[in-house]
Amino acid sequence: MIVKKEEHLSPPTTKYPLYLTSWIHIEPFAEYRTKEGHALASRNLKRLGNVFKEHEAKMTFLSELDFAEACLKYGNTLEELEDAGHEVGTHIHGFHIVGLEEQREYARKRKEAVDRLGVRNITVCGGWNIENPFKEFVDLGFSVACGYSEHTPGVKGSRIRGQDLPQAPWRPVEGSGWTTDWMRHDPEGRIVYVPFAGELWIDWAEHGRDLRNIPLMESEVKRYVGSWKEVIDSVFSSMVPGKINHRSLYVTCHEEAIADYEEMLERQMRSIGEMLDMIRQDYVKTGKVVWETISGVAQKYIAWESYVDSLSSSQKSLSI
Repeated sequence: MIVKKEEHLSPPTTKYPLYLTSWIHIEPFAEYRTKEGHALASRNLKRLGNVFKEHEAKMTFLSELDFAEACLKYGNTLEELEDAGHEVGTHIHGFHIVGLEEQREYARKRKEAVDRLGVRNITVCGGWNIENPFKEFVDLGFSVACGYSEHTPGVKGSRIRGQDLPQAPWRPVEGSGWTTDWMRHDPEGRIVYVPFAGELWIDWAEHGRDLRNIPLMESEVKRYVGSWKEVIDSVFSSMVPGKINHRSLYVTCHEEAIADYEEMLERQMRSIGEMLDMIRQDYVKTGKVVWETISGVAQKYIAWESYVDSLSSSQKSLSI
């Protein structure tokens, strides 16, 4: 599926809104393949999705092979999450595999497993052991990629080999082998890359990106919510007027997703709910923040790009 320019979106005259995404990686974990493990993970993931939906926020669930295949066998949790308004895509851990053909086969199995669940599945996240896999992603049927750069050898934080990574989406140059061409924008590119876009991901990691580390005590929750407010306020100062400004919250999901701890889970969900309520009251209702899925941000970028392409040369110089 190729990303197309389907609509026009006039760039905002101010730096707002900030498009906010939340990504959850459902990591490789053999226990997801058991009936009990799938049931516990499904309960916890759906609870998390419900908390976001209750606060008018969206998530993108990116699944590795174990959970996707269990959904086909025990119950299609990922389709339920998509039906609830979230996005479902594929998570690939190919950066530990040597050999291009082996990586292609590894990625193909994961793409096909998620496809079999009947979800849209146009977004891929994860790493390969080559630096520029975007042609491979397109050949697999993806039209949106995200998070790849964080798994690339030589990348540290938001920098690669001394170069700053863009904070906004772009169309990377497709290719294979060890090349940084993917960091350049290709106007005819067939895939849109949505970067992690740093600050909020880093903050989530510091304050517990694993579900088991979300604060539980009331005083900790207040500090947790307060720290998110500080980080979001600081992001506004680096936003660029007239562009698609995006940041992401990141959650990784390992064995804690199958923990059978009902009371603790509910307290964690309340903590997350308070954070989401603060974002809704202080930023969403004022128009400063808009929640989106990863592919939703890509579509906003495409619409913005179409608008810029429609401008005259003199106007375009003021917008790009």
